[in-house]
Amino acid sequence: RRTDTRLGGLFWGHLNKIVHHRLTENAIRDMLSANGGLRKSGKFLVRATQNPNKFHLWVVINGEVKLHKFERDREGAEFRMKYGHGTGATTIAGFVDYHRKVWQAWPVPLTDGVYHKKSHIPHTPT
Repeated sequence: RRTDTRLGGLFWGHLNKIVHHRLTENAIRDMLSANGGLRKSGKFLVRATQNPNKFHLWVVINGEVKLHKFERDREGAEFRMKYGHGTGATTIAGFVDYHRKVWQAWPVPLTDGVYHKKSHIPHTPT
């Protein structure tokens, strides 16, 4: 198994296909809006930044595309939301799983991830 350490030890596979690179904000909004996406609260996309410890989570919430930033101090450390809330997750997969439920500071569970077109993995709700 190949491991991409930039993604926090996430094994190359199904969930890794949702981490995008070099997308513009307009492209992200278009991808999340496609096929009635704005009616699907919880539809999401993860984008890597130039910093290997900082990521952007784009989520459809109540018909709008919202940006949430998350980060870690170093590889293998816990991911936390930009405003400081810890998640207990040390991988992108764990971070996404943590946000598949509603909690006080998180308004909508993550549902469908937007995959790379080349991945050939269907968009299936969990």
